[in-house]
Amino acid sequence: MDAPDPLVLEVLRLAAGDSAEITLDGTLHQLAVTGARLLGARYAAIGVLDDKPGVPRLGTFVHTGMDPATATRLGPPPRGVGLLGDLLLRPEPLRLSDLRTHPTFSGFPEGHPQMRSFLGAPVPVEGAPFGYFYLTDKVDAEEFSEVDAATLTVLAEVAGVRVAQARRYEHEQRRSAWLDATLRISGRLAAGAAEDVLQEITESARRVAHADVAWIRAGRTPDSLAVEAVDVADGAGHLADLPYDATLRALAGRVVEAQEAERAGSASTWWALAVPASTPGGLSGALMLAWDASCGAEFEAVPPPLVVGFAEQVAVALGLAEASRDKGRLDLLTERDRIARDLHDHVIQDLFAATLSLQATARRADDEKVTSRIEEAVEDLQRTSRGIRRAIFGLGAIEHGDDLGAEVVRLVDRAGAQLKLRPDLTVSGRPEELDGPLADDLLAVLVEALSNVTRHAAPGRVDVRLRVGTDQVELVVADDGVGIPDDARRSGLSHLQERAERHGGSASAGPGPDGRGTVVTWRVPRTSGPAGRDPAR
Repeated sequence: MDAPDPLVLEVLRLAAGDSAEITLDGTLHQLAVTGARLLGARYAAIGVLDDKPGVPRLGTFVHTGMDPATATRLGPPPRGVGLLGDLLLRPEPLRLSDLRTHPTFSGFPEGHPQMRSFLGAPVPVEGAPFGYFYLTDKVDAEEFSEVDAATLTVLAEVAGVRVAQARRYEHEQRRSAWLDATLRISGRLAAGAAEDVLQEITESARRVAHADVAWIRAGRTPDSLAVEAVDVADGAGHLADLPYDATLRALAGRVVEAQEAERAGSASTWWALAVPASTPGGLSGALMLAWDASCGAEFEAVPPPLVVGFAEQVAVALGLAEASRDKGRLDLLTERDRIARDLHDHVIQDLFAATLSLQATARRADDEKVTSRIEEAVEDLQRTSRGIRRAIFGLGAIEHGDDLGAEVVRLVDRAGAQLKLRPDLTVSGRPEELDGPLADDLLAVLVEALSNVTRHAAPGRVDVRLRVGTDQVELVVADDGVGIPDDARRSGLSHLQERAERHGGSASAGPGPDGRGTVVTWRVPRTSGPAGRDPAR
């Protein structure tokens, strides 16, 4: 029996996947090397089509035969113009004795090795065009033979099978990496980790995606997303500002609003992928990944569905972090309420008793100077008592973050509990968008106004109206009580005016439309935050 043809055996081994190489890049290189050896070519290459619409172009170009120094000197690999581009438009086998005579040949780049004979065949993968197999410079003949052409055609078919296998392997590897990361983060969340796990999530996402930067944005609305965690790869410091880039901030807003993943970028800027991560409690978030402009292949290799599944852990972590912050606020509220009760039940009562004692002493004193000094001391004690009462209500103005609307509700409810009636609260606009000194002063004004109602008005009805417009913020506190004493009105109004003037606004306090009760109005222009501060940063 004749011995099997070595060429046939080599092709069969390739078809069977009889190789330790299973990655896509490694498979392509092995195929190029094998093709050059089997068919006696000095140079071999496999060009892979990119997946962009329009005229077909090469996205990957794997070659053998050219020394590394020459390849480096020539710069970026071919993109598919001239002869190579013509083959991409008409994917069929081509055999030339001298490629320089082909009508579409456009010349070699400076320093490129001279080549003559040429043989090429398309590489289909699962019925779709994938790329092209190129061989040049037949070593032991002037040109490639028809047998060589038939062999390369078969080899290209085998290459398609091997490429499909490598693709499936790499897909499973990526899938496994994302699932492993998801399980690891799930375990951390199950163990009770909250805010600190956000940083771990960004690190895991960047590492698994082979990205240069990863970050998480979160907020109550698509246009108020703040950066919660950032991770930057070593050597990618030039991309460290991307999490704060206006274009990428807008991308995060679109993704949150549409609840769909979105890709963006170009070969001249950067590549980015954003996926939504929103919580049932209304907190919106997005996991963002970005690559350098030169890393288009890594960007294209990331499967958005797997990242979307991973981003569900981001949503859980954001929800837990918010719950943790809420608990911290509740603990702080509880402690401040305890302090407030102690001040009200003990300190103020002691001051009140001391005031009564001094007033009684003043009535019995014969010396006018002594009486005058005692009355001054009584006024000082009353002023101190009023200050403590304001401080008691001021203890409610805790740090509010994105929950200013909820804080307003809490303050109104607490005042209602002291008044033994429920104030009517009307809120329009988006108070959660307010932050910084404006939000602090608004809460302080509300505390002061409700404090005055509680101490002086004895009302049957209290209305609180907060309107957050696009250009103005207005707070109105109205009651139908007996009104505020003139001295208290002057003192309280001075505080309200001072807080309004800080923001270029105004404040007023006077009787209601029918002459009864009191209406406090506080208006200031709408601002986005302290000067020079990016509210989303």
